[in-house]
Amino acid sequence: MENNEQNHPQEKEKTPWTGERFSTRAFRFRTIVWGLILIACAVLAAFVKQPFPERALCHWGTWLVVPIIMLIFTRIHAVWKKYFTRYELKGDSLICEKGIFSKKIDTLLIQQIKEVEMVQNLVDRFINKVGTVKLTTSDVTDPVLELRGLEHFDAAFNTINEQRKLFTRRRGVMSFGTSPVEEQSH
Repeated sequence: MENNEQNHPQEKEKTPWTGERFSTRAFRFRTIVWGLILIACAVLAAFVKQPFPERALCHWGTWLVVPIIMLIFTRIHAVWKKYFTRYELKGDSLICEKGIFSKKIDTLLIQQIKEVEMVQNLVDRFINKVGTVKLTTSDVTDPVLELRGLEHFDAAFNTINEQRKLFTRRRGVMSFGTSPVEEQSH
């Protein structure tokens, strides 16, 4: 009994995953695609004869504007998500912060998590090197919560899953015991 009491305080103090921000690596593939489109447009613009050179739409620079804008937008969006999206596990709750002008903070109690899943599509696995931790919960408003774009998604998955199992074990032990009120009534 004494050994179990010593283990529980250590488990509560231990926080191996303190949180993580969205990784800009998640936008690596989009950046590559828009860069390739930019190069293709530049090559096309250089070799295609201009039938109406006086029109602005046929000018070679126009071929490059859209890919450049999309490339810049992709990088701005990646930096935006990196600095204004944060996931953190504190005690028995998972906190998700999003936004800059209007900030949204979602708190999910570990006891509400039914299933923890790691997801990596082909692009995320081989090019972006990031992943998603998908949580199926008993929350009525948001039954599925996805922590997207995590570089260390395996550590997040393991920690959240271990915390969920630990809470389930504690709840199971507590539910099998009898409360002092029940003992007095018998």
